[in-house]
Amino acid sequence: EAVVKFENENVKVVCERVSFDADYYGNGFLTISNVGNVPIYDFEVILKKAGSHSTKTLKEIFSQDTWIGLNQGSVFSEDISGELDSVEKITLIPVLMGLNKDGEKKTASCEERHGMEISV
Repeated sequence: EAVVKFENENVKVVCERVSFDADYYGNGFLTISNVGNVPIYDFEVILKKAGSHSTKTLKEIFSQDTWIGLNQGSVFSEDISGELDSVEKITLIPVLMGLNKDGEKKTASCEERHGMEISV
């Protein structure tokens, strides 16, 4: 199902303009900055361990009060050390909010190439 954002632009095209920086610090803190002009609704978080991986979203990891998305210029920084048992790498993939053909709000994940991998 196609999801559009802004002036009826397909979310997959808008993903090309998403720009963010992310760092993981040894004290357990993940910091993400939206350095572009596209609001980021959420992130898929792929936690890679030796021989396996799991995927969650930041909304699943943190409460609604903690994770509220990233508008242009926003910064998010929280302790995620509790999620990182034996994790070697974290991949963050942006999730955008748009509208489907019926005008209903829908989320759409960008492709993994629009994401960022961070070593832990």
